[in-house]
Amino acid sequence: NLTMPEAQFSASGTWGDDVHTSTTAPRRAAMTFTLALVDSGALLERLGMGRVVRGGKGSLTGELSWPGSPFSPDYAKMTGQIKVAIDSGQFLKAEPGAARLLSVLSLQSLPRRLSFDFRDLFSEGFAFDNVIGDVRIGDGRASTNNLRMRGAAAVVLMEGSADLVRETEDLRVVIV
Repeated sequence: NLTMPEAQFSASGTWGDDVHTSTTAPRRAAMTFTLALVDSGALLERLGMGRVVRGGKGSLTGELSWPGSPFSPDYAKMTGQIKVAIDSGQFLKAEPGAARLLSVLSLQSLPRRLSFDFRDLFSEGFAFDNVIGDVRIGDGRASTNNLRMRGAAAVVLMEGSADLVRETEDLRVVIV
């Protein structure tokens, strides 16, 4: 268990021989965890990722395993699943305000919307009511087919994958 003002991380696990492979295979680390978030933005900032999110409380729960030490995660060989449920936050680069929502309703913005130009809504950030979904980990990739972000300005649906080793994404996004 790790506790800090921004979050509490609780995990239990094992480190031993993988029963599905030969005895010459490296030991396998496996854990079940819950990350209870009080302020996800503050946690990401503490972890050195900068101010990318404001607020956001909820949880990440799941199970992960990989060959080798619990202290050296092997992202290329990691397997597992994570459930995401976060409420009331904002992806930053934007100042909050009613003008963003009003631009959606403005008839002056209609030509821009018909050409699928939504930069004024999202280029500076996105406030969300919730982010929910499931992520599967395997073959060095994190994939989802049901990640949903709901906010006052839009609902964003995502499916696709991210390569954990190369740090690349192949995502399909629908904005409603």
